[in-house]
Order: sequence, then structure tokens, then C-alpha cells
Amino acid sequence: MSSERDQQLQAAREVDRLSTALINAGVKVVKNNKLKVGGYFLGLLLCLFFSGWKVTDVQRNEYYTELEKVNHDALMRTGDLLDTAYTGYHRSKGWFSCDAVCQSYKHDMQVYQREYDILKRDEAAKIASAKSKLGIFSEYGVEETRNLFWERFGQGKGFAQRQTKWDALFMGMSAMGRDEKLVSYLLRLVMSFLFNFTIGVVGAVVVFICNLYSLIQSFQASFLTGLMFFAFASLAAVSFAMTWLIGLYAATAGTVYVGAKLIASNMRIEDNPEARQRQYQRRL
Repeated sequence: MSSERDQQLQAAREVDRLSTALINAGVKVVKNNKLKVGGYFLGLLLCLFFSGWKVTDVQRNEYYTELEKVNHDALMRTGDLLDTAYTGYHRSKGWFSCDAVCQSYKHDMQVYQREYDILKRDEAAKIASAKSKLGIFSEYGVEETRNLFWERFGQGKGFAQRQTKWDALFMGMSAMGRDEKLVSYLLRLVMSFLFNFTIGVVGAVVVFICNLYSLIQSFQASFLTGLMFFAFASLAAVSFAMTWLIGLYAATAGTVYVGAKLIASNMRIEDNPEARQRQYQRRL
């Protein structure tokens, strides 16, 4: 029993030393990488305070005028015909054969698919022409960029949550099989939690940055304007992700640190009869 208590006390001391070492390492990184830290704070400022240039009434009217040129009805009709032909083709074809009725549905499906693709490209071109009246740095462009980021960020967090649930299940089964201590199981689960959310958030930022090219193209921005927006949006996304992860790490480290302190304090009280007696008297 005493040996087990000594091991837990030593583990608590190691957590204390590790937390202090991480704080010192963070301070050292900030001092030695002033340019990177400056870029990080610039990205945070963009996240917090830049919402895009105000759109004028003239720009807004030109935008809606261009949008009215999009033929949504033709696209919807062609899409319905394509769905009908697709359903009929797959219902009528056999495993290794396609009779006359099947061939007719197949021909219609191919025709409607080509027509649908043409209308879809025409719609994308007209929407891009309308967006070009606003500009990628406008409030509309920034809002669309933020919506894209939050969508990818939510997908990354969803992946991390699902993976952590599975890890908790399998780690719990493994811990029961090996008669593992609860503290050890929780520490392994915390590490898995941090790893999964790091992978999820980093992956979300990478996918977002890859999607930026298509977003910038949809506003028909010039090369220089698109390059500037790509750099600022990427910097803002990376800065926000770093801030979110740092907050997650800090909250987790603080929880583990306080837990280790409480465990060590309780163990010292249990090993010291006089301290245990004083604590009992205070409760009375």
C-alpha cells in the first residue's frame, strides 16, 4: 500500500514539474520567435475586427441584377428529368444486361446529364459575375469565408468527438482486461482527447485553406487581390486554430494539475495521522 502511494505521489510531482516546464517553454518560444508571434496576433486581429468592406448601394444593385440572370427554373427542371431518367435506368437494367427500355432510359440520362452540366456551369459563371461586383474583400466575401471556415471547423471537431468516444470505449475495455488503475486510464484518455482534437482542428484548417482557392475564384478576384486575401484568410484561420488549441491545452493541463495537487494533498493527509486528525476536527 505504501509503495503504491509513493508511486502516485511521484506521478503527481512529475505532473507538477511537467506543467512548469511547459510554461517556461512557451515563454521561451515567444521570446525567440517575435515575427511569428506578431503574425499570430495579426491573424487574431483579423478574426476579431475585420468584417469586410462596406458594400455600396450601387454594388448591391449590380449584384442582384446579375443574380436575376440565373435561370434556376431550367436547372431545376433538368435536374428533375435527370433524376427520373436515372431512377428508370437503374430499375430497368439487369445484372449483366440492358434491354431496349433500359437503353432508352440510359440515353435520356446521358442527354439530361450533359444539359444539366451546361446549365450548372452557366449558373456558376453568372453567380461569379454577380459576386465580382462586390469583391472578395467585401462584407459578403468575408462572411462567406467565415461560413466556410466554421463549416470545416465543425467537421473537424465532430471527427475528434467521434474518435474520442471510440477511444474511450476501447481503452476502457483494455483497462478492465489489464486491471488498470483509474488514474492511468483517465490520463491515457486525456492524451487521446488532446491528440484527436489536434488532428481534427489541424485537418479542418488544411481543408479550409485548400477550399479558399475555389472561393476566391467564385468572386473573380485578380491575382494580386486573391493572393492577399488567401494570405490573410489563411493567417486568420491558423491563428484562431492555435488560440483554440492553446486554450484547450491550458484548460486540460490546469485540470490535470489541480487534480494531481489534490491527490498529493490527500495522500499526505492520509499518511500523517496528526494532519488527518486536524482535518477531522475542522469538519466538526
